[in-house]
Parts: sequence; C-alpha cells; structure tokens
Amino acid sequence: MYNKSAHGALPGPPHIAVRRFEFYGCVADVAVQNTQKTALPQKASTAVVLPSVEAVTVDLTMPETVKETYLEVRDVITVIEILSPKNKRLGEGRNAYQKKRIQVLGSCTNLVEIDLLREGKPIQQVQYNLQSDYQILVIRVSKRPKADLYPFNLQIPIPSFALPLRETHIEPLLDIQL
Repeated sequence: MYNKSAHGALPGPPHIAVRRFEFYGCVADVAVQNTQKTALPQKASTAVVLPSVEAVTVDLTMPETVKETYLEVRDVITVIEILSPKNKRLGEGRNAYQKKRIQVLGSCTNLVEIDLLREGKPIQQVQYNLQSDYQILVIRVSKRPKADLYPFNLQIPIPSFALPLRETHIEPLLDIQL
C-alpha cells in the first residue's frame, strides 16, 4: 500500500497521477492520467492495494504446423500440381500458389493442374460455362495462351491426358484413375 502525497496523488513522477474514476457507470479499479500542472481536487482519497500474484504455468494453443513436401528439380520440363484445399481457399495459400503459377507460366515450363476438389473457387476460370466439379488443365509452352481443359464429374472416370514434354519428345499418355 502506498501513502498519499500532500496533494492526494500517489508517489511517482510529478506529471503522472494514479486515481480512481468512473466511466459510463462502470467503476474501474485504477487509471493512469497525465497531469499538466492543473489544480488537483481537494483531499481526494486514493489508495492502491497490490495483491500478491504468483505466475501459473499454462499450456498455449499453438498454430498447427503443416509440412509440405516437394521435390525441386533444376531443369524442369513440366510441373504437375495436384491442387490442395490450401491452394483453392481464398487467402495466403491461394495467393502463394498463384504467385508460383505465374512464375511457371512466365517460364519455358509446361504446367498440369489437377483439381480433384469440389470445394473452393477454381484456379482457372472457364469462359465457356462448362459445369464440372473437377478438372485437369494442361498448359503447354508451345500452345500458350491456349490450354487443354479436361472437365469431368463424379460419374465420369478421370480422363487420361498426354503429359507435355519438350516439343521433340513423344508425350506419354497419363492415366491417373484410382
């Protein structure tokens, strides 16, 4: 407990006083106010009691760590991206994937995007009003800005497609049906 000074303020730096006050009918325990050499109210009674508090060890809720494994190859011919929920959900994950996608599309690398997720906004907006839950988009360097889109639904098996390689190589047919 502190003793009051002669002016009714608690000891401390001369420009700061600790006082009790009311705000919209709610009584606060303590407030710190800046005093600018104004006359203090007469005989204000203010007391501060410092309760004894000991630290308690608690468990924090930590953000979930997600490990994403990938293979990096220096001479990339084709990138095959199987879209994850993180890629399709609006926000940080989608933004990061779109930056990566722009980087691939700006290079001499083919891109295959496989979207087997119903939820989330498709990465590639289709102009032709094709209604499909799933899609495979094959983007060849030699055909840009055109691409081959394979739209399909649950009733239709996953379509096979030619995996783009270099122009002089034979493209193998890729069948990813489970």
